[in-house]
Amino acid sequence: MASQPAEQRQAWDLLAGTATWASHLKALRVEGGDVSVAQLSRLLAKGRRCRELWLSRCTFIEVELWVWLGSGWEGSASLQILGVMRCGGLLGQHALDAIGELRQLRFLSLQGTLGVDKDVIERLNHDLWDIPELVLP
Repeated sequence: MASQPAEQRQAWDLLAGTATWASHLKALRVEGGDVSVAQLSRLLAKGRRCRELWLSRCTFIEVELWVWLGSGWEGSASLQILGVMRCGGLLGQHALDAIGELRQLRFLSLQGTLGVDKDVIERLNHDLWDIPELVLP
């Protein structure tokens, strides 16, 4: 994994630490931002009402994101829309388990992700997840 540039790290740390509006956050979209899972979790820690999370081309998103989404974030029960697109991390068992824990999901986009065959994801959605709108890798 590449290291996060100091300026970006400081900016994300400042935003995550001072966002007084975070508890009112209903949607977050990060495109091309080098935000770490630790910074994202601090920003959304108070966002128990966040219904949408979109991460696109975020190079620091890996297995830790899925562990946090599946078991570390209190707001996961409110999440209805999740897009993790072209973030570079491989999908694996942690990701599949975490998706299964997000019981309120109505839309999931995994566009541009790697590591799990489309047929496996379709079968899991049919048999277990029951997510109405699914964009496959």
